[in-house]
Amino acid sequence: MKKLIKLIFDQDIIKKITQTSLVKYLTTFLLATINLLLIRKLSIETYGIYNYLLAIINVCIQIFVTGFSASITYFGSVKQKNQIIKLLKYAFTLNILIVIIFLILNQKFYNYGYLVSLVFLLSAISIYLNSILLSQKEITSINIGEIIYALLYFLIILIFYYLSKLNLTVIFLIASLGLLIKSGYYLFKIKAKKIFNQEKTKKEKQSENMTQFIIRASIINIAAFLLLKSDIILLKFYKDSYDVGVYSLAVNLGDLFIIVPGVAASISFPYFAEKVVKKAKINKKLTLFLSLIMALVLLAFFAGLGKNLIALIGGPKYKASLMPFLILSPGIFFLSLQIVPQQYINAHKFPLSIVYIWIFGFIFNILLNLFLIPKYSYNGAALSSSIAYFIVSAYIIYVYLSNNFTESKLK
Repeated sequence: MKKLIKLIFDQDIIKKITQTSLVKYLTTFLLATINLLLIRKLSIETYGIYNYLLAIINVCIQIFVTGFSASITYFGSVKQKNQIIKLLKYAFTLNILIVIIFLILNQKFYNYGYLVSLVFLLSAISIYLNSILLSQKEITSINIGEIIYALLYFLIILIFYYLSKLNLTVIFLIASLGLLIKSGYYLFKIKAKKIFNQEKTKKEKQSENMTQFIIRASIINIAAFLLLKSDIILLKFYKDSYDVGVYSLAVNLGDLFIIVPGVAASISFPYFAEKVVKKAKINKKLTLFLSLIMALVLLAFFAGLGKNLIALIGGPKYKASLMPFLILSPGIFFLSLQIVPQQYINAHKFPLSIVYIWIFGFIFNILLNLFLIPKYSYNGAALSSSIAYFIVSAYIIYVYLSNNFTESKLK
């Protein structure tokens, strides 16, 4: 079995996936603990404003940052450093414009526009630097930065919690400090590795049309994000906060399910991109088989312990979350199954077939939710999402195995 694994994933990448997954669960635990402290200390209204502002930041990151981030990882993986520099210039220009808009609309953000701007900009910088390190397979450096941020954020929040000094200004400033330190650490590692000091290669002089590249990567990320989160918005529109709360815990548990496949996918992408450029073959069936084993283990764990996990996280009042989670589980299983193979397809410069299927999945989920949520509430939302996840995943796996894609010609 070890010889088979080495065909695609050598022992080093297995170690990195395991290490990064543990780091993700640790940081998720710390950030979840912070969230519990905020729930206890802040008023309901203040906590609502906090989540509203956080949602705005996350949406802006999905729309204006993730496309650049994926592109940076790709061009770094194929040794086109000059393209990374261009991407960073374009990204920062766009991000500064977003910051200016935040500041102009300060009152719309309850006069916290300057703090939203700060957190958004520092988050974007951190993500771009993370992408550069990822493209160079500096996984350990990324993990150390994530631990530094989560621990620092947690400890300072804990101190202010016991001093009874927590408010939105303090919370966002602490988050900004953590992001600044993490970004500084990433920048230090990039300089130490002399990533931008290497000589340009002949291949590097061949430029790509970055606009189309960024657009495709952005659309995939945005459509996937909307597919995963739009049902909560529709549930809030048709039902009350109780239904949203019940379903939100089921979705959060699903997010824990997907952490390990997500880590495997992010780490695999630069490896795949490098292999595609070198026209090196991979054992696609073995990759899918390993993804299947990973997804089955996670399904057995989370579905089998779902009731206990819900009781542990939410308590008895959230016992209704078990059913939507079980309905979601098959869809999440297929979603986790395709996530690594999709990175191999994405390494062929984000083919349009992948762009289209995610857009279709999002639209399909919306339409099915409009029918199911009014009748079946959170169980209907779970069923709709599970079906949409299956359709998207089945198509991506079909494309992956059939080799029904070609490297995109970005002219």
